[in-house]
Amino acid sequence: MNLYLKFVLLGLSLVLFTSATIFLFVENSVEKNLSESILAEHSQKAEISINNIDRFIYERLNDVKNFAKLPAFREESPDLDEVNRTLREISHANELYYSFSFFDMNRFRLADSKGLSVGKQHGLRLYWTHINDNTEAIMDISKSESVGRVVLHFASVVRNSANQPIGVFVGRVLIENLYAVISNQSQGVESNKQVKMDLLDENLNILYSNHEPEKVLIAKYPDIIPEDILEQKKKEGRFSTKNNLYFFHRQEGYLSFPGKDWLFIINTSKEHAFASLSEMRTTILIVGIVILLLSSGLTIYLARVISKPLKKLRSAAVEISKGNYDVQIAGDNKDEIGYLIRQFNVTSQKLKTKENNEKKITKQLLEKNQEIQKHQNKIITQAKAINRAYKEIKTQHTMVHSSLSYAEKIQNAILPDEKLLSDFFQDYFVYYKPKDIVSGDFYWFKHVKNNTGNHLIIACADCSGHGVPGAFLSMLGINALNNAIQYTTDYNPSALLTKVNNDIISTLSQDFSDNEAVQEGMEMAICTIDLTYNIMKYAGAGIPLLLYKDNEWSLTKGNKLLLGRNFSNDSLSEQEIAQHSFNLSSNDTFYLYSDGFKDQIGGKEHKKYLPKRFRMYLGMIVQKAMMIQKNLLDKELQDWKQDTPQTDDMLVMGFRIK
Repeated sequence: MNLYLKFVLLGLSLVLFTSATIFLFVENSVEKNLSESILAEHSQKAEISINNIDRFIYERLNDVKNFAKLPAFREESPDLDEVNRTLREISHANELYYSFSFFDMNRFRLADSKGLSVGKQHGLRLYWTHINDNTEAIMDISKSESVGRVVLHFASVVRNSANQPIGVFVGRVLIENLYAVISNQSQGVESNKQVKMDLLDENLNILYSNHEPEKVLIAKYPDIIPEDILEQKKKEGRFSTKNNLYFFHRQEGYLSFPGKDWLFIINTSKEHAFASLSEMRTTILIVGIVILLLSSGLTIYLARVISKPLKKLRSAAVEISKGNYDVQIAGDNKDEIGYLIRQFNVTSQKLKTKENNEKKITKQLLEKNQEIQKHQNKIITQAKAINRAYKEIKTQHTMVHSSLSYAEKIQNAILPDEKLLSDFFQDYFVYYKPKDIVSGDFYWFKHVKNNTGNHLIIACADCSGHGVPGAFLSMLGINALNNAIQYTTDYNPSALLTKVNNDIISTLSQDFSDNEAVQEGMEMAICTIDLTYNIMKYAGAGIPLLLYKDNEWSLTKGNKLLLGRNFSNDSLSEQEIAQHSFNLSSNDTFYLYSDGFKDQIGGKEHKKYLPKRFRMYLGMIVQKAMMIQKNLLDKELQDWKQDTPQTDDMLVMGFRIK
């Protein structure tokens, strides 16, 4: 084998070995990371989607229960014109719903927001069966008799002032609106063709399908779910068939909504799931082939350039061995080979020098190759470290989100039950909207009846900051209020604010001579209503009282204080907090609110909403039912902030005197 072929084979072998090693390493690393990412992504999609469905049903059930308490529906002989007007107002403020209806207990439709099937008797469908079984509120999915389409029915019993059932309030949401709850996990038409989503009831009947909507309420899900998943009612997991991957999550309920044991399944083909891997493999292969071809061409060219003068040297050496020392090799090469030719022409002794030079060059090449290999190993090590760091960050994010979600449940459990207010007010609402998962704003109320009188105490508070720090302070505030009520018979709001302030200072060790003390606190307003004489006393620390009485507004701002921080080491006295009294009459309306709503950034000029605009908007809607006011406030907030993130926790409370 001649020298030219040896150079070519050596170069090609090195190129092939290096290319194959890099290709296999990159492909295995990418495939492993991509597979883990796909499994985690689709499992999270299934969990978030079923949680969104639970939250959606919980909120709709709360909607119809609150709407059913509106005065227009609770009359023994309701004014149907007033009922229809109220239904249209509710429909205008709640665009999610298709329509609302009011039935008597014999299933006759007395009114409808769209005038559908008024005067007709409704068939005995699933939710009517449960309503007759004294269920307070219920939902089901079925084809509506009046709409003629598959809808989600949300029904609640309407009771008169004697707490006797006199009718049923029904809200309908088109089944297509489930897409708004689920589709954010699979954006775009093309994506929906590849990622199939199905919602099944406890009998595996199809309740929702983004790829086979014609089977809703008609067909069961194909018999592909493993038996152990069905028998053990596993909460979440995944399984696969020959061509598809399936990710499921079982319904667990949300807050007081226990769930209906539904199952949400995401189905995607393996071909689609790993399409990016196939594309990447193809790209790597093409790039490898191109590099191989270029390297092969370069190897052949270098072999030719190097071997040609060496052939001349071989011929000259043969001539020398024959005794022809006069042979001359033509050439003016400026490289090492040219130098060898020139030395060969002078004397054969210089051949040894050339041999040493070649050894030196080979050693340098090996050292360079080793240096390149070290850099390559360093890059691989750094890539592995980055991958580990990414996994750790992702795990920490998941743990933090889970902890905050659990903290939300704890905080919601500590807040008082709004149902207590229905015994004392004609109408009311609590608009509570945390900026993050947990909130620094909180509300509190307590009914105290003893030998000192019959009182209802209401508190509205805004803690420093928001999120987890605010939530911790809110729990301290609720505890301080409970302590203040438990160990006193003086229910004046100024006295209660004083006790709350001193309790927080004591708990947080707020000693202003100590620079390391926790310098935090909260704004709070307390209203104490004497239910016997209809007298309300108010005291505020940073949170005002807005009262609508006899068609006139009055704003009482209270003191500019921050409980737990604004005072010296001496305890705050009751006389330092101003207290105001008001005689209450039927239909008087008052509001307590934190600064979150009025400080929200938005509008065309991207500025704060401001207190004046907030009070003006309340003036526009004050005559409406409180639950409608709550929905209109939320709609006004969304229209104002649009895509701007929420800037702070929000709390607005409205009450109308009986």
